[in-house]
Amino acid sequence: MERRAIVASLAGLVAAATAIRFVPLGVQSFHHDEVITVMRVIPGSFGQMLHEVKASESNPPLYYVLAWGWARAFGRAEWGIRSLSTLVGTLTVPVGYAIGRQLSGRRVGLVLAALLAFDPMLTWYSQETAPMRSWSSPCATAGRRSCRPSQTGVSFLVGETGHVIAEPPRTHYAILPAVGVGGAALVLLLLGTRREKRGGSIGLGVGLGAVRARFAGVLVTVVICAYWLAFDVYVTQTPNLQRPDWRGVVSALGPARAPRAIVSWRLAGDPLRWYLDDGALRWYGGAERVREVDLVGKRSVAVHRANLPPEFHPAGVVRMDRLTIARYISSRPVLLRMPELDALKTGYGADTIVLDGPPAARLTLGANARTAPSHEVAVERAEAG
Repeated sequence: MERRAIVASLAGLVAAATAIRFVPLGVQSFHHDEVITVMRVIPGSFGQMLHEVKASESNPPLYYVLAWGWARAFGRAEWGIRSLSTLVGTLTVPVGYAIGRQLSGRRVGLVLAALLAFDPMLTWYSQETAPMRSWSSPCATAGRRSCRPSQTGVSFLVGETGHVIAEPPRTHYAILPAVGVGGAALVLLLLGTRREKRGGSIGLGVGLGAVRARFAGVLVTVVICAYWLAFDVYVTQTPNLQRPDWRGVVSALGPARAPRAIVSWRLAGDPLRWYLDDGALRWYGGAERVREVDLVGKRSVAVHRANLPPEFHPAGVVRMDRLTIARYISSRPVLLRMPELDALKTGYGADTIVLDGPPAARLTLGANARTAPSHEVAVERAEAG
């Protein structure tokens, strides 16, 4: 292929990868791991950030160092802080081209770059604020420089193909890519040279076949990328395939007019506290007087009062795309204990309780209950164990 065509094709793939990743970047709300980063690790000083990483993180500090500086330039909102991971994920495309070219030529480089540009898994994880999501491009670059070409290409393509097939956000979307990759490998095994047969046998059908199998490999690549692109767009329009909308939950709950307890999934505690006004607390023991109880569970969960005292009356149910919000209100503050709220099942395996209230009530909020930010509880339990 001519150099000008190669440059134009690679530029088009990078532009497509950039648009796919950056345009919907702020659509979905933060999930658990992301809120840990934006609420606990990077808000304070540089020294506090390093202390938090040492005290409670198992990941190396490099990502947090970069995220700490990035947040000061672009903010801690969804688009701002996620853009670091998204930028690194987008850079995987030209790095993939370099690996493919070094492995077996320019055509293979473009095939690999196309797969990386449209891969739904890489798109999904390049839109998350978490350290493990941001290492695809640096690891690929390090592998290209430190390994022989054949070792780098084989390990990278096999790992990527296996990751896409084995661990998608929703299992049904991987059927067509799996069939496409398997079909390309079969073509190589039946019609290819000895090198192609060896490549097809270890899962490199698309990557290695694009040069020798020519039209078959290119056609399979185009079909897979077209399907992946359609799925990438479909995800942005389908809330059931997105992260739970905790931002929408807080909007539906509205400002607290009286002390309230919000019962939800254990991993929802930190996202709810992030989107609520300052002052919301994680409740993990004791008792507290509240006038409102909100149950935030799966959409399919059966709404019932369970063991709530008779003073609480149903005040409405809001059904969202993946979640259900059931509200119970009392005319006066009622002293509630953990077992009474634990009986409100959300449909998840483990639940948590968040205490919230209007500004005037926050001076005494949690005075009788044992409360703490979730990370303090985790550190306390780890030290006790």
